[in-house]
Order: sequence, then structure tokens, then C-alpha cells
Amino acid sequence: MRALVFDSTYDHYRGVIASIAVFDGLVQKGDKIMSSYTKKVYEVNEVGILRPDQYPVERLCAGQVGYLIAGMKEVKEAQIGDTLYLQNQPVVPLAGFKPAKPMVFAGKERDISAFRLRKINYRYRYILFVTCANWHREMKSPYSRTGKKIKNTTQSS
Repeated sequence: MRALVFDSTYDHYRGVIASIAVFDGLVQKGDKIMSSYTKKVYEVNEVGILRPDQYPVERLCAGQVGYLIAGMKEVKEAQIGDTLYLQNQPVVPLAGFKPAKPMVFAGKERDISAFRLRKINYRYRYILFVTCANWHREMKSPYSRTGKKIKNTTQSS
């Protein structure tokens, strides 16, 4: 059995629910599976398909897409792109897996300059709001904030 983890969610009662696509073999309740990335062994508690809610089935065969609950405690254990296989039948992991790296997304400095933090009342709460004047200036809009056309003050030679 060889299955690709393409998504995962966490349920407070059942633990991690991994969405999988089975490429080879079959997986059913009671199987001992192993992750090729973490090298941890799990016992399958439930397998099923999504239609659109979770619908438990006896087994998932090659070519089927569904979900798997195997007692994983954290979402980190079900890495997206990881290969799951039966414990006693090691396989070659599916190509293209890279562990996820935490990232921070930010804009360019000129995009950030359009935003400003403003202190609100004595509790020091902050809100983020767009300063329209800066945006209009950066975009070189011919219109003011009120919507009226601005007269051209530059002289052409």
C-alpha cells in the first residue's frame, strides 16, 4: 500500500484526519501504517470517503481518494506530500516531497507605507487602516478623496 497525504485537519475528539490518495494496494481499519517522513507507526482507526461529509467505508483501494484516522496527535505528523505505507511492506516514497517550512508573508515597503497603526483609547488597542491620501499619491490618481478632479499644477515646457 502506498498513499499520498494531500491535506489534514484536526478534530478534538478523533485527532488528525488525513486526506489521502491511495496509489497502490489497499488500506483498511486495523492496518499498521508508517510515515516515510516521520518514521512513526500508527494503527488505522477509520478510513472513509468524502461525499461531501465523511462516510466510513471498510477499505480504500488503489485509485480512491478519502480520509484516514490513525491516532496522530498533531497535524505536523501528517505532512502534506508525505507517503504512508504498511509497516511490514516498505515502499519507495512518492517523488517530490519537501518538508513544510514556516514562512512570513509581507509586502513591499511602499505597500506597507500605505498602512499605519493607530492607538485607540486608554487600553492601547491598535487597528490597521488604509491611509487613502498616501494611496492616491502613490498611484498618482488625478482625483482627490472626495472624487473631484484635481487641477494639474505642473507646468509643461
